[in-house]
Amino acid sequence: MVQVDYRCGGVPRYYISGGDDAALLMRVPDAVRKCVAFLCQKQPTGAYVAGGTVFFASVPREDGAGDHIYLVTNRHCVHGTRYVRLNVQTAEGQPCGFRYLEVQERHWTVPCDDTVDLAVTLWRPYPTSELLEVDPLPLGMLATRDILKRENIGIGDTIFYTGLFTRHQQTIRNIPIVRMGTIAAMPEEPFYDEQLGKFETYIVETRSLRGLSGCPVFVGLQER
Repeated sequence: MVQVDYRCGGVPRYYISGGDDAALLMRVPDAVRKCVAFLCQKQPTGAYVAGGTVFFASVPREDGAGDHIYLVTNRHCVHGTRYVRLNVQTAEGQPCGFRYLEVQERHWTVPCDDTVDLAVTLWRPYPTSELLEVDPLPLGMLATRDILKRENIGIGDTIFYTGLFTRHQQTIRNIPIVRMGTIAAMPEEPFYDEQLGKFETYIVETRSLRGLSGCPVFVGLQER
């Protein structure tokens, strides 16, 4: 039997059922962990230390010939040269470790508005014989105002997000963690901060950890 999973932003993902289907649909989809990578800084010793998360998003090309792939993270994560640590796999789909790819600070595009903590760059991977294990989020998964209204997304809805756990990075592969929470407030009026002034924000009730800056946040839509 073919099952359909809508939890990743309402975009359908199909799989062949087997085992305990009800239990599978209660879990966070494995696909959300394949859209992220770790953002690292190279130390004078030559060691790489991961400190943030980056995710991949795909936007259809104007000529219809495939997609543009973008890296997305927080602005405060991209000062100086950074290295993206990605999982790699063989042509047969078998995991075979990770590699570091350099992204210089000048390649990032940031908003003119300092209250928007966002940075985006077109993905330009260096040629490699290894296959990068990346599953970009399609443009249709991004929550525009129209989608928020259509899906009636609001206070109390469950959210989940995935990214770096800084205390567990000396591994042979990226192993993103997944945390959960709920929407606590919608941007009904501007939020005020003494340093930034007024800005629009969403507030979620969750436990945050270092390393999750830049990670994507999902709203579960399975039962809508």
